[in-house]
Amino acid sequence: MKLNTTYSMAEIDKVVEEENLYEKVDGVLEPVSDNMPAGEIGEIVLPLYWEDGTVALNFILVGYGTSSHWRCIYVCPRLDFI
Repeated sequence: MKLNTTYSMAEIDKVVEEENLYEKVDGVLEPVSDNMPAGEIGEIVLPLYWEDGTVALNFILVGYGTSSHWRCIYVCPRLDFI
């Protein structure tokens, strides 16, 4: 994953599966779901976490059509090589 690069949800899902990442729902780590949070393009973020609650990646929604498109706005050093 690279900062300021746009990824499809399918690409993000692949990393989620490979790295065993989670999302937070009401402050609790949960498996990543397909539910789109309320909001507009440019407002919705998708932070992903390690099992210990450390932020691994964060994305912002930049487009939506047949698939959602997310720009990477944070990548931890451990995932910088992906």
